[in-house]
Amino acid sequence: MDFEEIIRRYATDGGDIPAGQTGALIEALKTAVGNGFVDKARYKAKLDELEDYKQKALAAQDGASSAEKWKTKYDALKDDFEAFKTEQTKKETRAAKEKAYRELLRQAGVSEKRLDAVMRVDSAKRY
Repeated sequence: MDFEEIIRRYATDGGDIPAGQTGALIEALKTAVGNGFVDKARYKAKLDELEDYKQKALAAQDGASSAEKWKTKYDALKDDFEAFKTEQTKKETRAAKEKAYRELLRQAGVSEKRLDAVMRVDSAKRY
């Protein structure tokens, strides 16, 4: 609604506003200013801009969430791989020790027939 139209509604033919109508005119102007203060095209542009920011914020949240999920997966796989490497190192170390111990037993004169029995007894004591 146009301000001039509002004022004409409350004014007399002479252009004066009666004292009893002043409060009503003020309320009508407050309502009109509250409802139509911003140009509609400008308001629509701001709404579109706001919607664009909302979409960008959602995309950023999705990206952060997705990145966090990938990081969690990466960390889990890295931990699994480290555990695998540690286990492999233990197995290789044990195999090397057993080989060296077998050779030591051979040099000490333990027969080939008894070597496996000695290794079983020895590993039972250790573990």
